[in-house]
Amino acid sequence: NLGIDYTGADSGVNTGIFVNTPASAINNVIIEDVRISISGAGIGVGIFFKNAGGTVGNTDINVSSSTYAMGIRGYNDANAVSAVVINIYNSKVEAATSAASGAGYSLAVYAQDYLATKTVTVNVYDSNLKAISTGTTYAYALYGSGGTEAVVNARQSVINGASINGIRYDVYSSDGSP
Repeated sequence: NLGIDYTGADSGVNTGIFVNTPASAINNVIIEDVRISISGAGIGVGIFFKNAGGTVGNTDINVSSSTYAMGIRGYNDANAVSAVVINIYNSKVEAATSAASGAGYSLAVYAQDYLATKTVTVNVYDSNLKAISTGTTYAYALYGSGGTEAVVNARQSVINGASINGIRYDVYSSDGSP
């Protein structure tokens, strides 16, 4: 059991766990029984898989930011050497932002292909995903971005995008960035 608390995060990028494999693909990172809480002004990311994959299980992630909040981000770029798969099971992932329109967004789980030729796939099982926007911006609970190289799948999960004044999506797929 591991707890990561980051309160009063600065205006930069604040990440709980960062898995980055620029030269070789690591697809078997296992993160289980972890609690991550990040809150502050900058970009908040609970778990960031960059050109890497693995499994997240029995995990509770809560990210709150006045700009960009992301619970779990799976990302492949032009340096990716292989396709990656991220499996999320029995987890609670919540991302919340208070940003104004154009100044940020919240994403509970985000699969992003950024100029990659290798697929990033995120599978969600038996989990609870929630994205909240209390400002006038977007809230995405499960988001796939970047065309055919970003894939999101969900099974037996609660997926909720909630926004008071902005636009919300439970599940969203696009060929560009949010």
